[in-house]
Amino acid sequence: MAKKCPNCKSEISRYQPFCYQCGQEIQRVSKRPKHDWGIEWKWFLFGMLLPPLGILWFFLFPSNNPSAASSAIKGAVFSTVLSFVFWRVIIWFIPVEPDPESGFVLLRLIAPYSIR
Repeated sequence: MAKKCPNCKSEISRYQPFCYQCGQEIQRVSKRPKHDWGIEWKWFLFGMLLPPLGILWFFLFPSNNPSAASSAIKGAVFSTVLSFVFWRVIIWFIPVEPDPESGFVLLRLIAPYSIR
């Protein structure tokens, strides 16, 4: 569908930088901001801070507000992956030692040296 020049009303292509009839510059109007990734940030943070509720929101209310539901699940997935990576790093880099009585491996997170 061809557009019309706002000045002379002749038909113009959507890629023309100006009207070839009258020389009027054609302004481009973007329908979406360039930095919009389709995320509603308040729902992303909701899903990130409360992952189970973000997942529930995605499955229970997808038709009411689809962008909010998808943002909530994105936040929940992001939070889950981030916490998994965080705890994986903690477990790999904190020294562990076996408990002499039970033989289980204990993480010394709070007090690395106990007073005996």
